[in-house]
Amino acid sequence: MAKLIIGVVTAVRQGRFLCLLTALLIYLLGAPFLEGALRLRLLYYLFLTAILLASLFAVRTHRIQTLMALVLAIPMVCLVWLAYARPLPVFILSANLVSLLFFATITISILQFVFTTREVTRHVIFGAVSAYLLMGIAWSLLYAILALFSPGAFSSAPESADAQPGYYLYFSFVTLTTLGYGDITPLTPKAQALVIGEALLGQIYMAVLMAWLV
Repeated sequence: MAKLIIGVVTAVRQGRFLCLLTALLIYLLGAPFLEGALRLRLLYYLFLTAILLASLFAVRTHRIQTLMALVLAIPMVCLVWLAYARPLPVFILSANLVSLLFFATITISILQFVFTTREVTRHVIFGAVSAYLLMGIAWSLLYAILALFSPGAFSSAPESADAQPGYYLYFSFVTLTTLGYGDITPLTPKAQALVIGEALLGQIYMAVLMAWLV
């Protein structure tokens, strides 16, 4: 009986990164296809909350990291839904800032696990991919924050502060993967600096990750 319990606990613990990766993929790929059922903006906020819960589950094995994530998660979920209910710039900015800190904390925690684990398993790979996707989400929040302080920083940017999150998510991952379609471009030096930083991060991460896996 004890072995069975230990086996179940181990399986749940090892599957935490798969849960996070699933939540991230649904957030990035699934929301637009469910637009007919609910408002797209509402779907993004719902899936963002799911990612928050999955992220807490992913780092729950480390007490200090879990505590740090929880301290950020509580105000994050409150501010995110407050920004949805009352999309004022001050609420949106606060939600983006706290969300950025939360995702940065989660990403660092996952990267610490990935690059300190001696054996490469599918769970490590799930964690590495999740960290990559989290970096893209975190950078999209940076773009959204910059747009609030500097309107017109990006071409074709939505005018309202409560614009769909998909705009900056799309631009972030196009930049992170260095696709460079050119349909959205940075127009100010600050925006260009952020784009350069994300492009470098994406390339360096993949190079370091592949070298470490090999």
